[in-house]
Amino acid sequence: MFDILMLIAGGTLLFYGGDWLIDGARDLALRMRVSTMLVSIVIVGFGTSAPELFVSIQAVLADKSSIAIGNVVGSNIANLALILGLTAVLLPFVCDRKSILIDGGAMVAATCLLALVIALGFVNRIMAVGILAVLVVFLIWRQKHDDADDDDGIEIENGLRKACLITGAGIVVLPFASWLFVKGASGLAVLMGVSEAIIGLTVVAIGTSLPELAVCVSAALKRAPEVAFGNVLGSNLFNSTVVIAGAGLAAPFAISREFIIMDVPLMLLATVVALVFAWSHFRFSRTEGALLLGGYCGYIAVCIS
Repeated sequence: MFDILMLIAGGTLLFYGGDWLIDGARDLALRMRVSTMLVSIVIVGFGTSAPELFVSIQAVLADKSSIAIGNVVGSNIANLALILGLTAVLLPFVCDRKSILIDGGAMVAATCLLALVIALGFVNRIMAVGILAVLVVFLIWRQKHDDADDDDGIEIENGLRKACLITGAGIVVLPFASWLFVKGASGLAVLMGVSEAIIGLTVVAIGTSLPELAVCVSAALKRAPEVAFGNVLGSNLFNSTVVIAGAGLAAPFAISREFIIMDVPLMLLATVVALVFAWSHFRFSRTEGALLLGGYCGYIAVCIS
């Protein structure tokens, strides 16, 4: 009963946290004279990836690296298949061509880098620093090539300080809400006798992806497709770089080969399929969203079986 109450409390806080983050991100973009896409990738993407970072660091320090890697790989798959799929089913949305090429390309590169690291079978501090350095270079380059939103005729609801406070509140609430959810779900999974790797790939991955889900659903309801798409691209970019590097800096760790067989190929496949869907007519349709959701349900069924 206590685990179920934690699930309910976490879900409620996720709803409000996602709503605050959407409102804050849009006002921040207009106040700072940058694109909403850039704010969604950097601020929203990193903010919603905070649970993955915390969970992975805790898992590595507890000598449970399978949960750490399963969390990252499973979260990347969930972001692309579950979250983008559900968002498109709720409300088909348009994708910006430049963002697909630049930000989608960066996500693909980061995902391939993650796959290479998993194939090598270990992460040490030198690798972690190198990964972070590459990410910093990209973010600096991305900011210099950003196009600010056209704010003609748009009423900005909040000042810069209030927008920062609202965004910060969303970023703080979402990880806490996901922690409540993961705590309850993990307790139930352990009682059912599920392995650590499966818990990482399913329960923990979905739980730590709940902030992204909350943000994307709120974005769909508020007709802010650039926030939804940017959030997923940014989250996967940070998952594949900051989360892995952060865990490696906390404690170098070895990576199990079990992820190479199915999970890494499926992560790469989901990345390619999602970008192909985005590139087709530069929009996500309900049919494409349903296909992604169906694929994710099949993946979860295989993991559990």
